[in-house]
Amino acid sequence: MKTKKPLGGLGPVLRGLSGFEARMLALLLLLALVFPVVSRASDEESTLSIEILSENITVRGEEFLVKALVLGNQEVVVRWHLPDGMSVVNGSLEVPCSGDCENELVVRVDSNSTLGPKEIGVEVEYV
Repeated sequence: MKTKKPLGGLGPVLRGLSGFEARMLALLLLLALVFPVVSRASDEESTLSIEILSENITVRGEEFLVKALVLGNQEVVVRWHLPDGMSVVNGSLEVPCSGDCENELVVRVDSNSTLGPKEIGVEVEYV
């Protein structure tokens, strides 16, 4: 014996739809809710690309060059994040950038730094 569950005020409308019509209605509702969010995110002016270039191998006690390439038509501030055991020899950890720019740091790996891979990060903040 089947039991019917109440569908609220939409019950008579939904019961009259075919499977195809119900799927189309669900798709339209999904597009109405999601599409405005997606279209705002694809604004060309908000597109920003960041690439970090560095040597793959460094030795404790030595210096190396690391570059950040920032491509976009925005005014931003570029902030470097160095791990423990690394320090800046030349350059600045925080640099303003307008449009496309390149920022370089010369970094020294301390001789007493722990062994193993380290990660250098770049943070970009819109001005």
